[in-house]
Amino acid sequence: MRMKIRWIAGLAAAVAMGCGRDRTVSDPRLALLLDVPAHVAPGDEVPVAVTLVNRATDSARVAVEASGALELVVESGDGLELVRQPAETALTSNPDGLVLTPREIRGTGFVWDQRGGDGKPLAPGSYRMRVVLPRRSGDLASPWKPFVIDPPRSGSTTKN
Repeated sequence: MRMKIRWIAGLAAAVAMGCGRDRTVSDPRLALLLDVPAHVAPGDEVPVAVTLVNRATDSARVAVEASGALELVVESGDGLELVRQPAETALTSNPDGLVLTPREIRGTGFVWDQRGGDGKPLAPGSYRMRVVLPRRSGDLASPWKPFVIDPPRSGSTTKN
């Protein structure tokens, strides 16, 4: 009985950290790229640039989930998922997805307010971020990008 309880507790912890939601797949034809500043001041909006690249020499169809919205994922330095939320932008609004011509690049961007899943601002420290494009054939995710929320400078106030 003790073994079963330990396994269920471990599964619950994995799901709470987002491990149970990861449906990412590798797709050598497509690359989802992310650009964020390496350092940000506490409370500042964080500019997030997202680029989808068709690396192939032929067209690539990208069948997205219903909303087509990107997901923003932020983890603490020790891998605890703090944010998983829809970004305020999509690479397409077409419910059928999009078709990228050979070597085509599509980009979009948005800002993130440095708030965690609980709505509170994240504390200064080291984090990592990625974006996920939900697709019917499995999610496409950018590589993780590290960033730092710098400690406030003496005499400055944090924006909330």
